[in-house]
Amino acid sequence: MTDAMSRDQQDALVEIMGNALGAGGSTLSILLNRQVEIRQPRTRIITVNELSGILSGPAVAVEIHFEIQGAIVNCFYFVKEDAARITDLMMGGEGSPPDFEIDELRQSAMSEAVNQMMGMAANGLTGAYGTKVDISPPVTTVVDYPADLSLPPDFGSGPWVLVTSSFEIEGLVQSELQQLLPVADAVRMTERLRPEPRASAPTARAVDLDTQNIAAAIPHVPAPPLGAQRPDAGGQDLAAMFGIGQGAQGMPQGMPQGMPQSVPMGYPAAAATREPPSVHPAQFAPLTQGQLGAQIPSSLDLILDVPLKVTVELGRTRMQIREVLDLANGSVVELDKLAGEPVDLLVNGKLIARGEVVVIDENFGIRVTDIVSQAERLSGFRKSDF
Repeated sequence: MTDAMSRDQQDALVEIMGNALGAGGSTLSILLNRQVEIRQPRTRIITVNELSGILSGPAVAVEIHFEIQGAIVNCFYFVKEDAARITDLMMGGEGSPPDFEIDELRQSAMSEAVNQMMGMAANGLTGAYGTKVDISPPVTTVVDYPADLSLPPDFGSGPWVLVTSSFEIEGLVQSELQQLLPVADAVRMTERLRPEPRASAPTARAVDLDTQNIAAAIPHVPAPPLGAQRPDAGGQDLAAMFGIGQGAQGMPQGMPQGMPQSVPMGYPAAAATREPPSVHPAQFAPLTQGQLGAQIPSSLDLILDVPLKVTVELGRTRMQIREVLDLANGSVVELDKLAGEPVDLLVNGKLIARGEVVVIDENFGIRVTDIVSQAERLSGFRKSDF
């Protein structure tokens, strides 16, 4: 089935998904607060007879579709243990869960992780394609028996493209991420990057327009970690997908000669020689004694009616996300105050007094027993409060 998709089309798909997964890996790094690397992928065409052999063990499947004038169906397969570590990190853990089962809560966390990853990838693809790229809500399932792997009906009966990428989470995971999509959808992704034919326009002009498209696309498509690849290789690969040759200095062939290198592609060269605008200091008329108005009173009368937020604080504590998620009716939260210890009276979030709780009729109140000293009040202010 190697003729189902040409080698050039597979190379183009590698470049597209490499940029998309690179952007997704950067987003996952932020979510997990650990460095995540998804390295340059490789592709293989598989048939229904090979489908059950793509997974080496239990996995978590996340189906999510790109919407590019029609759905591009995708399914990502994470090793089950890797998915458990990811969700544990997302919920405040250290990436070492007590068990590696994927319950409903962890499935939701995996859906959110892939949703964030592919959302960033869609932004990059929007710039590359020149049209809005959306994503569908992800659907997560657990594949406990890889030999029984089956695909949803919208994946068709094959063949499919298997995209395999090295997947690493700093200090925790060194694994592989599998992505599966129908060959027809993969071809559609690569075909959209081909320049439209311009039979009536001169060849040089067509190249110039395509160059502007590349210049607009590159800032939106983050390059993934590619090891020792040359810094300009990502731009050369994108230029190759658009069918544009490059010169010795990485400048696409067909650009007007003599253009200053400091002028971005797609802007007229005259912009570099435009004279700077004339800048003069602002002139203001002096204030006279009559404009100053009456002298500001020194009393507090002007601010006596300013409302303040008064809060009585019983105590505080710190909880991890997983502890908050475990709260239910009847749960007990332990605070940092001892029984019988005075409560704090805060005005606009600043401690000014302490007291004891009393009951007035049917309402709670506080009897002030201690006023905080001026020095203690001032020490509670921080520079960030001003």
